[in-house]
Amino acid sequence: MTIQQIKIVCFVGAGTMGCYNSLVAALAGYKVILYDVSAQHLAATDLKYSQLAEPMLAAGKISQQDFTRAMQRVTLSGDVTTALGSADLVSESVFEQRDLKRKVLKDIENHCQPHCIITTNTSALLVSELDLALEDGSRFAALHSYLSIGLMDIVGGPRCESKTLQTLVRYVKSLHCQPLLLKKEYPGYLLNALLGSFLTAAILLAANGEGTIEEIDRAWLAHSEGAMGPFGLMDYIGIKVIYDSWADQKIEAHEHVISKRVTAYLAPFMQRGELGMRTGKGFYGYPQASWQAPEFTQKKDIPQRLYKALSTAIIQRAILVYDAGVADREMIDQTWVTGVSIAKGPFTLFSEWGVTEFDAVSKITQAAIALCSEEQMNAIQRFIDIAHQS
Repeated sequence: MTIQQIKIVCFVGAGTMGCYNSLVAALAGYKVILYDVSAQHLAATDLKYSQLAEPMLAAGKISQQDFTRAMQRVTLSGDVTTALGSADLVSESVFEQRDLKRKVLKDIENHCQPHCIITTNTSALLVSELDLALEDGSRFAALHSYLSIGLMDIVGGPRCESKTLQTLVRYVKSLHCQPLLLKKEYPGYLLNALLGSFLTAAILLAANGEGTIEEIDRAWLAHSEGAMGPFGLMDYIGIKVIYDSWADQKIEAHEHVISKRVTAYLAPFMQRGELGMRTGKGFYGYPQASWQAPEFTQKKDIPQRLYKALSTAIIQRAILVYDAGVADREMIDQTWVTGVSIAKGPFTLFSEWGVTEFDAVSKITQAAIALCSEEQMNAIQRFIDIAHQS
């Protein structure tokens, strides 16, 4: 059921995420307006909606009738006044450029009603960086979704009121998604923060000669029982997405070092146009990649060393997120379990390994790939020391 406070939702930006989020809202029964300044983008939405609905239909999550009815609730608009004037909630999904988002958010505020909640779907920028664009920050928050994953991060801006956040929690639940109300902002929220460390660790392991692409994926698949290894997952996400995320300017000195190592490793794939599943080749060849074959993990005595290094990277990031006061351990664990369809979260793994084993593996992993800065390793060591004492 839709919630009383929100009847009309406007999505600004008719790209993939704008279309996906508007489809999810329309399926839940909301009246939706999809706004874009580009008539060409709006004209392409029929195809985008069909492509986004295809896996939902194939999995039996929705029926063709559900999809047809949802599309009847969607109105396309290229007029900012008409699109925003009646909205109770606005979700912005324009390009990940700070100045552009600030300009768009300011424009949204100038055209929407005083009660309207304004949200950003940014994945790369902090909500505090965008809050400055608005005169009234009491109704501004990050509402960040994941394509095809029923999780939504909610992070209030510096001036956001509690009642705004609670309305967003109820809205996310009405979409049949799981709201992740974070205590404070954090780069990458929860899932992307964990995922970023996981994928970066895999690249550094390969770049440093600790294992081949197939050895790293095989070790992860064999010992985690996950559905996809890190390199297969990067092929699915798109290698350009990973490259661009590290090619952006980094503030911390340690991030600069990692950025150079990661982009240098990915550069040849970029130059050859081998960008993943969508191009037919990335780290693997498609449509029949070797990691997808049943025999890929049937080799005997697959060592745990690479699996433990990847798991350590995830646990380390989980500790840093927890240490920053972003979320409790249970939420962090559940986010990882749900987000990557795996049985155990990072803190569950930490408990199973024990403090002594994790401490030892953490030091070995850091020596091999130097994923964390000295300050981060100090924070992790404090957590380990407290765990030792208890």
